[in-house]
Amino acid sequence: MWQRCFWLMVVLVWGHTTQGQTVFRQAFGDTLCYDEGYSIVPNASGYLVSTAQLCNSGWQAGLLQLNANGDSIGFTSPVPYNGYIRTLNSGDYIFLGGNRAGLAYDTMLIVKVTPQLDTVWSTPLFIPICNNQVYDLIEVADGYVLTGIFSETICSGGNASYQSFAAKLDTDGEVLWQRSYGGASDDELFTVRERPNGDLWYYGWNRNSGTTVPWLLVTNANGDSLTTYIGNNAGDIFGYGFDLTTDGGFITLDYGDSIYARKFDSSFTLEWQRSLGIPSGGQYFRAFQMLDLNYGFLACLDGMTGCNSHLFKLDRYGNIVWGKNWNGLLRTVTEAAPGEFLLTGYTNAFPLLPQTLVVGFDTIFDSIPDGIFDDYFEVNLTVYPNPTQGQININCALTINSVALVALDGRLLYQEQVASGKQFAIQLPTCPQGLYLLRLETMEGQALFRKLQVGN
Repeated sequence: MWQRCFWLMVVLVWGHTTQGQTVFRQAFGDTLCYDEGYSIVPNASGYLVSTAQLCNSGWQAGLLQLNANGDSIGFTSPVPYNGYIRTLNSGDYIFLGGNRAGLAYDTMLIVKVTPQLDTVWSTPLFIPICNNQVYDLIEVADGYVLTGIFSETICSGGNASYQSFAAKLDTDGEVLWQRSYGGASDDELFTVRERPNGDLWYYGWNRNSGTTVPWLLVTNANGDSLTTYIGNNAGDIFGYGFDLTTDGGFITLDYGDSIYARKFDSSFTLEWQRSLGIPSGGQYFRAFQMLDLNYGFLACLDGMTGCNSHLFKLDRYGNIVWGKNWNGLLRTVTEAAPGEFLLTGYTNAFPLLPQTLVVGFDTIFDSIPDGIFDDYFEVNLTVYPNPTQGQININCALTINSVALVALDGRLLYQEQVASGKQFAIQLPTCPQGLYLLRLETMEGQALFRKLQVGN
């Protein structure tokens, strides 16, 4: 029986006005079964969560419908599709899964469904062996590109050896091409992205001469290999999280003896590297460029009960802006709106069985109560008047050297260097009435944000 287990609302004080800021962390599931969430996407009713449950009868996939406050308003199980969800430009969904829940499939299935969850088409990939997995899918102009691993040997008496693959489906789900990559040893590709020129970039790890190294594979739109970049780190380094950046480069999230967030330019040259902590596994690492063009990293850090998922925000120089952790393993993160994040996975409450964990997290606010951020740079900062007709006064405990005004869609509208001030006034350019983000950069490299209402 599914039930709501936990709910949290935090009311924040914003300047002289009280603003309601909801942060929810909820667990759902049968306490006698193993439950976990795979993906969460916004929909017309709130949020749709793909889940799985393991009981005596085996794995069963389910769909959990939440309202905008994170409350359960419906649950359906079993369903004929499972795994990660992607929302398509049409509003339809694609599920990346297989013939059973649990993510390691005998038969791999890619299923397209309508918003009403009616199946449009279902495409099987690879012959049924014990460990076929699909990790990522993107929508391209003439179909879909996906990546993952497939088994090369039967799992009789042990694990199968496996290889990385990529495949392309047309808009009707027909396979256009399917390629295997990597060498004789096991390797994995976890992420695929498309460049503006149509090239496809994949990221994961490869075993090169017995050492595990980060692996970036570049192919053309037909899957023909163009470039392979193999990291040359000393010791085993596993590559997992990856995203392209708007400046032509890319970010990665890797782990070995530590978790490393890295930024590269378009020539594969390392711009910066930041250690985020001691790892506890890496398969559920995520790296993504945020809507405000800074960088997000979701990673499992080692904790008292195993994995503790942390979400970090780093600025363009690699400085940590904030970090937040949850006691659980969170598989996926989605930025539903600027500064608003949705995450799902499962609770880490040993010796109790895991429950599906869903988190809604909003980071754009002025007052930071204790316990919301673990590593947030809390600063005495006042911005007034707010709302403003154009001129604002800034009073900060730290020295500010740059002020920028950013639209909620991430567009930079205004930026000005200031004379290393703590108290000063700024005249903003003429902007349409509405809500914006004010970004202040300190001499210490910290990025501070405030919501700013322009107009009455």
